[in-house]
Amino acid sequence: MSQDQSQKILAALHQVFDQQIMNFGAYRLLLASGWAHYPTSALAAHQEADQAHFLVGYRQQPLELVIVPLSLSPLAPAGTPSSVDNTNAIGLIATGQHTFELELTNGSRFRLEVTPRQELALEGLSGLLDQARELEAFQDWLAQNWASI
Repeated sequence: MSQDQSQKILAALHQVFDQQIMNFGAYRLLLASGWAHYPTSALAAHQEADQAHFLVGYRQQPLELVIVPLSLSPLAPAGTPSSVDNTNAIGLIATGQHTFELELTNGSRFRLEVTPRQELALEGLSGLLDQARELEAFQDWLAQNWASI
């Protein structure tokens, strides 16, 4: 699998992220799998059921994490993004080498796994997404900025 193919997959994922997030160029991006729980019907009304994939955008200034629910087929948003910063994060903990859990003040909860390499089949594009270096940078970012939550 070529690095070029991985970059094409990342570019396709970025398009979905960029459609929903202002200042999208300020964020580094990862693909995660997992689940989300939205505790109220008002929050859940803006989300597709059974979300299993998410784009995780993060940036240093201002310190923020954005979780964008994602449908892989067709490649599209699967709900409203959740913005996370030091005003609305109750807890963010690593539960495994590549897994973390996050809870927000509105009761929303996420369990996300970011794998270093993931085989994907998107519309007209398939291959291996290599995000090993980005995952390492993200883990460092979490340790430096969110350890106190």
